[in-house]
Amino acid sequence: MIHPYLIPSHPDAKDFVAALEHYAKDGSMIQFERLSGMETYTFSGSVVSVIPGEDRVLVRREGREPQSYWIRYFFRIADCEGKTTENKAALARHREAQDRRETRAADGQRVLVDHSFIPNTHYETSAFAGKVAGSINGRACEFFAFKSKNDKPVLSVVYAKDEAAATRGMLLLDTEVSTWDVFASYLQAHFIWPAWLNLREQARAHATELRAGASVLLPEADGWQRTDRVAFYKDHGLTWEDWGATASLYSLEGAELDFESLFAFADRVPVSLLNLYLIVAFDSVQFFDQIERVDADLLRQFIHHGLAVAQPLPTGNEAIETMAIAKLRELVKIAGTGFKAKSGSEIRDHLKTCWSPMLECEAVRRAHFKKYQLLPPPGWDWDQFQFFRADYRNMLDALHQWMFNGMVPLKASERFSAMV
Repeated sequence: MIHPYLIPSHPDAKDFVAALEHYAKDGSMIQFERLSGMETYTFSGSVVSVIPGEDRVLVRREGREPQSYWIRYFFRIADCEGKTTENKAALARHREAQDRRETRAADGQRVLVDHSFIPNTHYETSAFAGKVAGSINGRACEFFAFKSKNDKPVLSVVYAKDEAAATRGMLLLDTEVSTWDVFASYLQAHFIWPAWLNLREQARAHATELRAGASVLLPEADGWQRTDRVAFYKDHGLTWEDWGATASLYSLEGAELDFESLFAFADRVPVSLLNLYLIVAFDSVQFFDQIERVDADLLRQFIHHGLAVAQPLPTGNEAIETMAIAKLRELVKIAGTGFKAKSGSEIRDHLKTCWSPMLECEAVRRAHFKKYQLLPPPGWDWDQFQFFRADYRNMLDALHQWMFNGMVPLKASERFSAMV
């Protein structure tokens, strides 16, 4: 039997496994080429032992203890004479994975521009089951019901701007296209799963009760604080097993969301541009000089549609606050005052007494500042937007799990059932 994830059992891996076993007896140092994430890297080591039945090989790298590696992630080995042996099964599997990623990415781009296109569905998606009247935040609206075609059918009621948008959103959830690649399509459909919002509200109320007056974490809270808060909630029953993804820190402590203003914002931005913005707008790049995937033309479009803004040049006083002592001393030399001091604050105070247009220009030229700033949707702050990006994706993932692949844990499933 050929196991797709057990490379040594594949006939195309026979020569590679045999070569590993040969070098295990030989004990010589060889070069390994290995996949890590999306990149490959090489290292030297000697094969200690090969365990084909577990798809593993034990390798000793120079100066280290032997370490176990998956054979499936090795692409090639080469000995000191340059003889190379390829892991043909692993290379073929990697090429297939790359082809699938490229196909999904291309499908995602087509989804954004062609509203009639839906990639192949994966689980035989849900069927439309009718309309339901209701309200969101006190505003009367129409909901759309869908029933899954699983062995144990479940019902979901979603909100969207119309039936076509709701149906398209449900179909997209049932494809292999990444949520990020079509994020803007959901926003422009005004797509919401009310059961998620209701359960999220219950989870947030429970979290507030547990905190007993303690405030939510500030956006700049460090990793240790976040880890401690997650552990606190887990110890008190706010877990994925009990509450699904509504137990994430984003859902429990993020700012309340104004979907109406967000959807209005999404509707006025071209869908492909909006999707790129949603992908690249990570917290770490709020202020930037350049962003991967955003060229000069796209940056101009970002600015035109209110997604980014050029930062004003700093004043001389603002510029010197960003500088290290070496840069400050350069300015003193340009000023020609001969002033000497070890303290940066003393040099800054001195420079403020001898500004000239030329010196201020030189200070600005040396300043460490970012030229552009990404903007959150109107009426939102940046931290609220960051919470939204994670929380909305949690909602889509939870709906996918609920409707199609049965991955929602039992207790969380019972909670969702009570919301339908």
